[in-house]
Amino acid sequence: MIRRLIATADRAMLAADRLPGVVLILAFYLALEMVGQLLMRSLG
Repeated sequence: MIRRLIATADRAMLAADRLPGVVLILAFYLALEMVGQLLMRSLG
């Protein structure tokens, strides 16, 4: 299982090297999602 996690991490690192834009977009989307959740919660 640990070996599989390391392999997945290696693959993710390679993908990040190849596609930094996609990683940035995903991070931005996750941040927007979190902000949306907070807004929904605060607005009730």
